[in-house]
Amino acid sequence: MMRSGLLALALLVASPAIAALGPGTLNAVSLEPAPGARLSLDARLSENGRNTTLGSLLRQYPASLLVFADYTCKSVCGAELSIAAASLASPELADVNAGLLVVGLDPKDDAGDAARMRGETLGGTSPDLQAKAHFLQSDAATIAQLTSEAGYGYRYDAAEDQFAHPAALLVLRSDGQVGRALAGLSLMPETLRRALVETGDGRIGTLLERVALRCYAFDPATGLYTADIKAILRIAALGTVLALAGLVLLLLRRRPHAGAAR
Repeated sequence: MMRSGLLALALLVASPAIAALGPGTLNAVSLEPAPGARLSLDARLSENGRNTTLGSLLRQYPASLLVFADYTCKSVCGAELSIAAASLASPELADVNAGLLVVGLDPKDDAGDAARMRGETLGGTSPDLQAKAHFLQSDAATIAQLTSEAGYGYRYDAAEDQFAHPAALLVLRSDGQVGRALAGLSLMPETLRRALVETGDGRIGTLLERVALRCYAFDPATGLYTADIKAILRIAALGTVLALAGLVLLLLRRRPHAGAAR
């Protein structure tokens, strides 16, 4: 039930974004890390105007949660980060030392954009999580390098100045190796804990699953969700129909007994 609630919350709080990219383009939008995938530790990043490297951040923790996000996103990036923050702040992860690294997908976004998303998604969280969270920027070449190494496919919609990208997260070891790929909108604390602990211990997942749920979801011009979100809604609708059918059958079975009692 909590999983469904989080997913519903993510869909409800996401602001509309016009879906202008075609199905052929969107087919390339997924997270599919190669076996042994490893991100470059010398990748240059900046945080609040201060230069750093991916390696210097990763080495602070046995494992870290990495999120690629569009800091001016009009879809589900904010909801995805809020779910990640809530999972990291859960009592189930109180004994897990893990970092949260957010890398902006758009090189045009500035430190103010990153700070705004940080405030919107981490506001009110614990000082410990605030200290472990890093909202980072980089240039186009470095972003392309990191996403390529991670198997993170995304596309830019110039008309809307928005990115179609996987609503998915990566768990990294301190040496940059990808340990797990997780769906961002259905993330649960127990799943994240297991992924962080196992990755920190050097137990790398098989990475066979392809995470394809996209942050590029709603077309207000037609009032329709794109295929990914529509699939979720169809499943939810089917569950509602089955529940109603079960209730009707239960009522029909009880009616003869009620008549006999009279």
